[in-house]
Amino acid sequence: MNAKYTGADDDWETPVAPLLNPCLDAVFRDASLLDHASAWFGHIPFARWIVAALRPKCFVELGTHDGVSYNAFCSAVRVENLSTACHAVDTWKGDAQAGFYSDEIYRRLLKYNDNNFSGFSTLHRTEFDDAVKRFRDGSIDLLHIDGFHSYDAVSHDFHTWFEKMSDRGIVLFHDTNERREGFGVWKFWSEVSSKFPSFQFLHSHGLGVLCVGKNAPRAMIELCGLNDIEAERFRNRFKVVGERWAIDASRRREKEAYRHEKKTMETKLAALEGEKETIGERIRKEFI
Repeated sequence: MNAKYTGADDDWETPVAPLLNPCLDAVFRDASLLDHASAWFGHIPFARWIVAALRPKCFVELGTHDGVSYNAFCSAVRVENLSTACHAVDTWKGDAQAGFYSDEIYRRLLKYNDNNFSGFSTLHRTEFDDAVKRFRDGSIDLLHIDGFHSYDAVSHDFHTWFEKMSDRGIVLFHDTNERREGFGVWKFWSEVSSKFPSFQFLHSHGLGVLCVGKNAPRAMIELCGLNDIEAERFRNRFKVVGERWAIDASRRREKEAYRHEKKTMETKLAALEGEKETIGERIRKEFI
């Protein structure tokens, strides 16, 4: 018997067939930018899934840094062949929490964006409060807030951009499960998640999903309406798949660090050998 889907959501002919459900394709696609350092690798499968499920007309990310999360969303838009307009907003200077960095981060991301997503993606190098003026009210279907993580900052970002959300709007908050000193997303999330349909992932520092639109897609309403057992299963499955990319990225960085250290040691060794040869030659001349 072929593993065949017959039409209904729960009408699969064999145990193999559910694994072939096309809606899972987005979850298992390969990730990229794995040579970068990021706390977002664990959420890449969900980024791919939500783009496929929501099919947003406009996506905006506040706080992009190296571009790992932004690339995940843009890659999904490209693979799904959507007409989504994607926008990344950042100063690309860093902050007290993420650290400060040089223009090389922005230049590298700009080149990558131009080579891969130039037809639908725009990088806005400016402050969040300045960028908000560039978007019409009710125009954004998917907003990812990942800027400065204090309570006041995330509250300000949410309320500043709220009017820009469409009636299908979904807002994502990163670091909802991070409680280090100075991080207040968890506190803001505990308040706002009780006012709208919501769902939270706990791995990779936490990711909150908030349905702010009155006409949010059915898939998002179903996600936010899962019971405790279903929600735990959903979380664990995305955690397991996402951890693959987090581990892979960590190993790649370790290998790169090893190669760099090896090259440095080889250079130092070559220099020492040169000094040894020079000293040896000098000694020979003195005793001849």
